[in-house]
Amino acid sequence: MVYMANYVKKTIELDEDALKAVRSIFETKTDKDAVNQALRLVAEEEEIIRSHASLAGKVELDTLFE
Repeated sequence: MVYMANYVKKTIELDEDALKAVRSIFETKTDKDAVNQALRLVAEEEEIIRSHASLAGKVELDTLFE
């Protein structure tokens, strides 16, 4: 799913070291961009995990890669 930008203003405390790491990983210039990219990644990852879980036991891996 592609998430449309729907921004809300929040005042929160963030882990500064984690934020620095995320900014470095995503190569963002702003904290806002770093946090938004991280949030989108987590949301997308959850969708992937749910999709995989729904396929559990339904796909034979040995035939999948033949």
